[in-house]
Amino acid sequence: MQEYIKAGDCYQINLTQEFKTKCTGNLTDISHELWNLTNAPYAGYLNINNFELLSCSPELFIEFNDNNNMITRPIKGTMPRYTDPTQDQISRKKLQNSQKDQAENLMIVDLLRNDLSIYAKTGSVKTPKLFEIESFNQVHHMVSEISATLKDDVNPFEVLLSAMPGGSITGAPKIRAMQIIEELEGASRGAYCGSLGYFNYDGTGVWNILIRSIQKYQDELSIWAGGGITIASEAEAEYQECFDKVSAMLDLFKTWQKSE
Repeated sequence: MQEYIKAGDCYQINLTQEFKTKCTGNLTDISHELWNLTNAPYAGYLNINNFELLSCSPELFIEFNDNNNMITRPIKGTMPRYTDPTQDQISRKKLQNSQKDQAENLMIVDLLRNDLSIYAKTGSVKTPKLFEIESFNQVHHMVSEISATLKDDVNPFEVLLSAMPGGSITGAPKIRAMQIIEELEGASRGAYCGSLGYFNYDGTGVWNILIRSIQKYQDELSIWAGGGITIASEAEAEYQECFDKVSAMLDLFKTWQKSE
C-alpha cells in the first residue's frame, strides 16, 4: 500500500479488515449492552428480512440543520483509553500532539471541504473545529468539523449521495483510494463504511459513518476495523489500532455467544 503512496497514487488509503463468526440470536439481544459499552453518539439499528445492521458509530457523516446548514465531523486519529487516569491522559496528549495524525486528519478535512463546496453557497465553507480530541469509552479520537450553507436550489439527498462514501473511510484522492482498496481488500465491505440515518420532511436529518458497526445475514456475523495508511504509518501500530477500536465489542460477542 505504501508503494502506491510513494508512487504518488494517493496521500492516504483507508485499509480495513473483517472479523467473521457464526451467530445465533438477534442483534437486538445485545443492542443496549453494545450502545452502553461504546456510548456511541450516532448509533442505530436496521432489520430487513434476514439482514440486521447494528451501528455503534462515533462519527457524523453529514447533519442537515435548519437554515440550510450542513455539518460533517470526520474522525482521523485514534489512541486507546486506560483505566489509570495518568496513563489515559498521556495517551490523550500523545494523540493531541501527533503530527502524523494531524496530517491524516487535515487530508480528509480538505477532501470533505471540497465535497461540500460543490453544493454550498460561495464562501460558506468553514472549519470551526480542527484536531479536537474527543474521548469515548474505549478510545480517544481526533475530530474536526466542517460546516457549509446549502444552495437554495439543492436537495439535501443529492448532497448525501454525491458525498458518499465518506472521505475518512476511503482516503485521498477518493476515487483512486477506492480503486486501491478494492484491489487490496479483495471483498466487498457491505454496509460497513456506508451511512445510516434519516431525513425529516423539512429536509433536516442526520447521517452517520457506519464504523463500529455489525452486520448479520442469516447466521453469519461480520464486524470490521481499519485505519488510514500514510507514508508515515507503521504496520504494527496500525494493526493494533484496529483492535483498540473493536476489542471490547468482540469480547461482548464472545460472552453473548457462550450464553446462547
